[in-house]
Amino acid sequence: MPETLVPGLTSKEARAALAAALCAAFDRWGLPPDKQSALLRVPDISALRRGEPLPENADTLARAGHLLAIDRALKKHYGDRAVLRDAWLLFSYPELGGQSPLALMLTGIDGIKRVRVLLESQLQSGHAD
Repeated sequence: MPETLVPGLTSKEARAALAAALCAAFDRWGLPPDKQSALLRVPDISALRRGEPLPENADTLARAGHLLAIDRALKKHYGDRAVLRDAWLLFSYPELGGQSPLALMLTGIDGIKRVRVLLESQLQSGHAD
């Protein structure tokens, strides 16, 4: 799995743009604020929704990079099939011990990375449905 370059971002503007992109992904995924905060490990997601940048914290930025990679991969695979694309995180998968990708991602950065690996491997093999 490629590493994300996002933790190296120090520009406030770049981190604000990342926050906006993540909030858009979270909205597409239909995630409530508490799950959004948990995925990024930030105490107040509403600050990001008001235009504040992501904190200059390596863990938060790494999470952001992997979550955006997941979102990009979902868009690539499902394209215009928005319902399937945005619901993918809610289906359970045997490869994840019967858990949904969202449930695994909520366990921490290792869960987020594992979901990214699963999705990218399914895309390479041509079956993420």
